[in-house]
Amino acid sequence: MDIKKQIDKLCRQALSASSYSGIYDSKVKNSVLKSISDNLDINYNRIIKNNLIDIKEDGSFHLDQSYFNYATGLTMTNKKFDDLFGQKVRDSKLEKLTQFHMDIAASIQKVTEDVMIKLVKSLKKEFNLKN
Repeated sequence: MDIKKQIDKLCRQALSASSYSGIYDSKVKNSVLKSISDNLDINYNRIIKNNLIDIKEDGSFHLDQSYFNYATGLTMTNKKFDDLFGQKVRDSKLEKLTQFHMDIAASIQKVTEDVMIKLVKSLKKEFNLKN
């Protein structure tokens, strides 16, 4: 497993989430994620894990690129992504941030954390590390 490539792909997923939800400011993003993380209904986690990402026990994963547009287009996500979640990309200049967008961002953050924890545990086991 190439950890650097896995982390790079994970970062692209997180950037896609930011683009989709229209949350670009890192201070706002952290505030939103922190404020809702304790009360998060994990309903979008299942959608993400069942459609967007296949996570292996060692933390390696595969993103279904058919939902993303960053490699070939001018946007991070595409219509298939919009259809999966039932809403189009938020225009941050025209539309207010809603609970839906906060829940999507928090769910993607949670899935990202799950992957990172599996990666670290896998590395710990592979290299027989204590901490």
